[in-house]
Amino acid sequence: MRKVSWLAVVAIGITVCALASTECDAQTRCPWLNAATAAGVLGGEVQMTVTTAPESETEKDADQDGYSTPEQRFNRGDALCEFTRKADSGLYLLRIDVRTMNDPAKQFASFLALCKGSTAPLRGIGNEAVQCGMKDDAGVGREQVIARVRERVFTLTINRPPASPAASEKGLANGLREDTRNVAEQVAGSIF
Repeated sequence: MRKVSWLAVVAIGITVCALASTECDAQTRCPWLNAATAAGVLGGEVQMTVTTAPESETEKDADQDGYSTPEQRFNRGDALCEFTRKADSGLYLLRIDVRTMNDPAKQFASFLALCKGSTAPLRGIGNEAVQCGMKDDAGVGREQVIARVRERVFTLTINRPPASPAASEKGLANGLREDTRNVAEQVAGSIF
């Protein structure tokens, strides 16, 4: 009986050691928004991808910014989160791109240049924020918020297909849907 007990203990020990050494494939989480909130904004279940932010020209020199690997850029919070939902009416997209600027006074203007169409200042979102509401050539409703929180800049883009009720002009407050503004406030608060 004792031999059986010891054999069971050895077998359990080997199993525990084997399980402890395996790596788990956990999905990377978006630091600023969860999938459930994105699903509420986009109107259904979403797929999420999170990647480190691509290197800007100023970041390519590791000596200049001190972050030589994508992991280091992600650890300081520079990342791109994309939530997508496919529907009969088209593709819904919620995209959050957060980057750290070396010189906010100079670099923020280049991010503002990404805003195509008219801009309007937003109050209560970070240090500076503008909204860009526009439609592309296919009639896809696009809302964009570009904001700065200290030395960090984020671009929030939400695309809604033209046939979707969410893409309609109803529910817009000063050209920006309430749920888009809420997401921008949440991202700014998370960065702060």
